[in-house]
Amino acid sequence: MADTVIQVLVSPFLGLLFDNLKSLIQKEFGLIWGVNEEMEKLSNTLSTIRDVLEDAEVKQIKDKSIQNWLRKLKEAAYDAEDLLDLFATPASTPESETVETQTFNNIQLGKAKNVSRSTRHLSLIFDAEQSSTILESLKGILVRQEGLLVSFPSLEELRFHRMPNLEKWRINSISSPSEEVQVLVFPCLRALTINGCPKLTTCPPFPSSLKYLWLCGCNEMILRSLKYLPPCLYSLRIEEFGELISFPEEGLMMLRNLTALQSLDIKYCLKLKTLPSELLENLTALTNLSIWRCGELISFPEEIQNLTSLKSFDIDRCDSLKTLPEMGISNTLKNLFIQHCGSLTSLSAGLRNLTTLKSLSIKECEELEFFPEDFEHLIALLRLRIGTLPKLASLPVGLQHVTTLEYLEVWDCSSFTTLPEWIRDFRSLHTLEILGCKNLKFLPEGLQQLTALRNLKIKECHPDLHRRCEKEKGDDWYKIAHIPNLMIQTERSGSGSSSS
Repeated sequence: MADTVIQVLVSPFLGLLFDNLKSLIQKEFGLIWGVNEEMEKLSNTLSTIRDVLEDAEVKQIKDKSIQNWLRKLKEAAYDAEDLLDLFATPASTPESETVETQTFNNIQLGKAKNVSRSTRHLSLIFDAEQSSTILESLKGILVRQEGLLVSFPSLEELRFHRMPNLEKWRINSISSPSEEVQVLVFPCLRALTINGCPKLTTCPPFPSSLKYLWLCGCNEMILRSLKYLPPCLYSLRIEEFGELISFPEEGLMMLRNLTALQSLDIKYCLKLKTLPSELLENLTALTNLSIWRCGELISFPEEIQNLTSLKSFDIDRCDSLKTLPEMGISNTLKNLFIQHCGSLTSLSAGLRNLTTLKSLSIKECEELEFFPEDFEHLIALLRLRIGTLPKLASLPVGLQHVTTLEYLEVWDCSSFTTLPEWIRDFRSLHTLEILGCKNLKFLPEGLQQLTALRNLKIKECHPDLHRRCEKEKGDDWYKIAHIPNLMIQTERSGSGSSSS
């Protein structure tokens, strides 16, 4: 059944996606240079599909038919993305350039065919048998420009993927009887991915054009290459460094200069104990920060208060974290997500200065308790989601001061017994969802005064609550009869009353 549902929901979308791709290719076939806005949007859509599929796989779906269907869909998305790359690549280059081809030492290019001086996207994908133990140089196509040899002059994206035996990547000069010529490497490179290269320890200096860098599943020694990062870097992702305890000093020096960095992801670094102060010291342009699955991370440095441009902060599965870091008084944070932090006990300091926060999600923090002063400073909060907090008995007291709230969801809180009467002060609330709160037996009188409330969903709560909400005869029906969209659903039957 689940397999059928997923195919019904996703397959039409994928069909539409590839119809758009076909139309776009027909439209753009006559264009030789550049990529227009539609192609960029479609490419982003394909990347999003791929991310969702990979997330589905991480969640360990057990059904074999679903697993097989997800695998095929992901392969289709990759093929479509490759096709986009093909049509985004310029078909010709000026005839005045002189082209010299250099070979890759013990390297096969997988799907990459017809590599030329106009190549803009190149993926190097290997399995264990094909990997090179040492990649002496990656010069590829050389073009002589103003006395220099330029390697891949048009390349914008380069990916290394699944190269388990690759140990070194360095760029050498080219010697001739009369002179030694330096090679200018990837002068237009914007995105570099190094994924699944656990033995790789060195990289050449990154080009000044680099905007996006993703390092995943590599040796922690490669982080020393961060000293070569260009100041204009826009996005940095560091993932699956399972043995990383702290960042090497060599890499920290350049991190201080990343004043243009807007997105920083540190994920699946299971032994990382702390984030260095140098990492956050000067990131004044940073808007997105994600810290996932850093199980040994105990705290954040005080320098996090320097992130005055931060808009989104995501903390997930940091099991040793006990408190939320305090943000600076001039912060502009809009979205905060905290989940699966089993040792987290307090949010008081972290919520104190968040006067611009719009969306807050807290879930699966078993030890978390709220204090009266929590939430009272969130004067701009619009959306609140709270789930799987076993110590939560009612809404946090400080929340009564947040009169801007529009969306409220509480789910799987086993000790949740009461919705407070002061909920009547949520004059802007349009959606309320109470799910899986087994001990909630009745609703407050204050719900009658929520004239803006358009949607109410109650699912799998105490049987008494479901009986009290029965249409036109339940004891609490008069409290909710004015709400246009109701869904009251019991656990036993999977059905219930609804109206619209």
